[in-house]
Amino acid sequence: SRSREIWFTHESNDSTYLRTIDRDLSEIFRFHLGNGVDVQAISEMNDGSMLLATEKGLRRFLGKEEIPVPSSLAKLVAGSKVLFMREHKEGILLGLSERGVFWWNPKTRASERIIKDQILDEDEYICFVDSRNTIYISDRKNGFIMCPEKPKYTFHALSDESDTVSDMYFDGDGNLWAAVGGHLTGFDPETGRVFYKGKEDIVALNMNSSGELVVAEDDRI
Repeated sequence: SRSREIWFTHESNDSTYLRTIDRDLSEIFRFHLGNGVDVQAISEMNDGSMLLATEKGLRRFLGKEEIPVPSSLAKLVAGSKVLFMREHKEGILLGLSERGVFWWNPKTRASERIIKDQILDEDEYICFVDSRNTIYISDRKNGFIMCPEKPKYTFHALSDESDTVSDMYFDGDGNLWAAVGGHLTGFDPETGRVFYKGKEDIVALNMNSSGELVVAEDDRI
């Protein structure tokens, strides 16, 4: 989050909790969401509040308090499985299963569908938004679609095989790194070319405070 806190959910004895810890892993906040609550996605909003998507709808927290979700945003998501949420241009980008990608504007309280021929019919998708508001969404199993601020997108294959894109992350130089079929793959958005293809058994990616890529393998980091 903007305040450098880590928000996550966990289950214990059929109860689902929302928890916040600081960078020293000390607990700041714990909230009981209910019994057996399925949290599908979490995203911070422009006002610093945290938005949770559950199978029963959206919930929103500011600090240690639960606050109302804007009615137009709740209505947009109602009845849909949320595959991902990302902050985008001061609003929220949402991937709704079998419906597509939508952007909700907090100023007008209106929403619009972007990438209009993409209905998101897979079980999982990875989504990132870079500093230039370019949207990256894993697609077609072996690659991703790249959509700049103007809604015209391109598809980029990261593998010649039908390998699943299981994670994506940007490094401090603006390069996109992906775990594709377990292989670490580097992609340059400026040239549109794959420049690295290497290590196997990659399960997750992240970046540390120095802008260095952190790679998690099956048995080590």
